[in-house]
Amino acid sequence: MIRSWLRHSALAVGTAGLLIATAAAPVYAQGAPRLRPELRLCAPTGPCWLYPKRLVLPANALGRTPNLTPTMRGLDWPTANGYAQFAVPRPLDYTGGRVRVGVFYYIGAGGDGTVGVGMTPVGLRAGGPFETYGGGASSLAAVQSDTHYEQWVVLPTVNTGFSGSAPWWHVEINRLGTYDARITLLTVVVEYR
Repeated sequence: MIRSWLRHSALAVGTAGLLIATAAAPVYAQGAPRLRPELRLCAPTGPCWLYPKRLVLPANALGRTPNLTPTMRGLDWPTANGYAQFAVPRPLDYTGGRVRVGVFYYIGAGGDGTVGVGMTPVGLRAGGPFETYGGGASSLAAVQSDTHYEQWVVLPTVNTGFSGSAPWWHVEINRLGTYDARITLLTVVVEYR
């Protein structure tokens, strides 16, 4: 096993005379595809390398207005009114750049219409104020009964008070569109570099 590891590693001598190993190119099983992960496309937009890291927040973990009800599957959102929110510490492996937030939800029985999500982000610091300025929104999706959907918003940094470099990220999520019946919010995903 050590011989195999040495064969696929580069060795260097550190400043203290210690032997340091660094990983070389990944080793693929014979016949396996050699497409680099950063070149694969990921839904819904663009190459995976744009947002290679993620946090997943179950909908039950979100703060919410009283009209949103937690269930076993997530949050029942009965009408277009109200909002959900979360605050997370900036991930330790965040290296800068854009942050995007996605929602995954289910439309039960309730007819057709359009649904979008608006997001109001703000970067927070201990001892700092809480003030939101504006936000971004997904496009509107035509929805129908008994179907799952996902929508994404790249968090805007201009005129919103949001900066990825802030120690805490806070995002409020509201519904947009003409569909005013129940949806079930299942999960929220935060993707970043």
